[in-house]
Amino acid sequence: MAPVTTGRAPGICLPLVACTLALAAGCAERDPFNLGKAAPVRGHVTVGGAPLHTGIITFIPDASRGNTSPHQPSANVGKDGTYALFTVGKTAAPLAWYKIVVQAYETDADLRKRAKSPGEEGLYAKSIVNAKYESPKKTPLSVEVVEGAADGAYDLKLSK
Repeated sequence: MAPVTTGRAPGICLPLVACTLALAAGCAERDPFNLGKAAPVRGHVTVGGAPLHTGIITFIPDASRGNTSPHQPSANVGKDGTYALFTVGKTAAPLAWYKIVVQAYETDADLRKRAKSPGEEGLYAKSIVNAKYESPKKTPLSVEVVEGAADGAYDLKLSK
């Protein structure tokens, strides 16, 4: 029995339909990580008035204020004390309330300054922020991420 021909190139129709459906599904799924509304969060961190030169900032969702997000936006602190939060690859954080945790330890340069002699062994990096900022249960820092926040709204002024 001879194959039936329809005038179309064999095998073209099915892949074309599959690609069209895949593109349509991708367009419908604009928020695959369930971020919801989000806004950029940038700030400057100081300890006792001086810029923090290293560390990690983490915004922990504050369930007591209605934030049940599974995401914990975070950022590295730059040498000048600046940070910009990231959440699943986006430079933003979901709109909500957060507790803020800051962890920062001495760098190699800090350890060299603290050493009493060159190559001193046994020095361990110390935290350069007060321990109360390192725990979500103890931190006094909290903030609401909102759209259109004023400059400096997310600056963090830590005590020693």
